[in-house]
Amino acid sequence: MPNETNSYKVFMKRGVWFFMAAVIVVVLVFVGLQFLLYQPTGNPPSPEPNETGVESISTDPDAFAGMYLRDLPLSEPQRSYATAAGFDVETQYVTKEAMACAAEAIGAGRLATIRAGDTPTYVESVQLVKCL
Repeated sequence: MPNETNSYKVFMKRGVWFFMAAVIVVVLVFVGLQFLLYQPTGNPPSPEPNETGVESISTDPDAFAGMYLRDLPLSEPQRSYATAAGFDVETQYVTKEAMACAAEAIGAGRLATIRAGDTPTYVESVQLVKCL
């Protein structure tokens, strides 16, 4: 009988190690694919005047004075990502420094595309959260 108990323990230990290694490999592959396969969705849109004749999207972070997230034209996926990340869309304030950090983290062109309504990737979201 002692052999059966001992072999069961060895089997369980190896099974746990194998499962942990498999989870780590899956996570690494997922993160690696985010970096390797992501291609930006083209050129950022050019700012267009809205009904009041004022440009609603600026590609220049220096022209940004700061605003609340509720004042940005967030798409539903962007709004749900912000809420899932723990941000209150109604009260979160984005400063000029945060926009400069975001432009440096993902590039000014990609930032303009996201501000125009494109949804950031997981990797971009992680980079942008550091700026808030």
